[in-house]
Amino acid sequence: MVPNPGENELLLEFERRILPEHYKTYFLIKRNNFFASIQAFPEIWECFCLIDEIWIREFQDMERANDPYKAFAMLLFCSAHSKMRTSFELALSACITEAHSILRDAIEAFAHGYRLQSDPRLLEVWLKKIDGPQERKAYENEFWENKSSGLFKGLGDLHALWKQYSELGSHTSINSLAERFEHAETPTDVNWRFNYSGAKPDILARVLLAMICIFDSMEKHFFKAFEDRLKFDETLRRKRAEFQHKKELVRKQIIKKYNIAPPTNTALHATP
Repeated sequence: MVPNPGENELLLEFERRILPEHYKTYFLIKRNNFFASIQAFPEIWECFCLIDEIWIREFQDMERANDPYKAFAMLLFCSAHSKMRTSFELALSACITEAHSILRDAIEAFAHGYRLQSDPRLLEVWLKKIDGPQERKAYENEFWENKSSGLFKGLGDLHALWKQYSELGSHTSINSLAERFEHAETPTDVNWRFNYSGAKPDILARVLLAMICIFDSMEKHFFKAFEDRLKFDETLRRKRAEFQHKKELVRKQIIKKYNIAPPTNTALHATP
């Protein structure tokens, strides 16, 4: 990547021509952040590419699903994976709040798929939630209320993370705004600015590594749910072992480099 790249290096000719100036500045910063993050954290990027490859391999192994209930659940798992990719791309672009919001959606989509594959009788309840008040109530009883024993049954770690990222991204709160807001006061004036993207390297490293850990947790739940088929894929077994080794090395590197203290809240165990 060239030092201080400009629009000629970062934009295609079509983009340079079609993007209005006021939007081009925003787009350039975001794209530059994306490439700069990969350059700054190549080991984290390699971890993401490997866990992403593992997900794709597992989906390929499950393509010929002979159980219609599990086949439908696979659509939700694919949706969760799609959101994982989007959230990580946003994080690499230093749009952290937006990344957290989509990550929360990914966890929720995964939980829906996991719940349906573990209890096939719920598919009809899930599909009929818009058919009427009674159907809606039945859906809420199984998927909305008492989430720890309903939607997130068997997924206690993901439930804790879902709640965490609801506050960090999805819900509008002081926590989701504080790090984006800047202001400067003079004796006669106050200037303020909202940063659409950007993050300090140590914060971004923590965010990216935490996301890798969450993708890993979700993959482990997925593998366990379909282990009777996935366990026969020797290539998958090797890639999963390789990822665990690489993730642990990267985790130790980031903790040492940025002097990260152990978390005090064990419920948020995926945060390094």
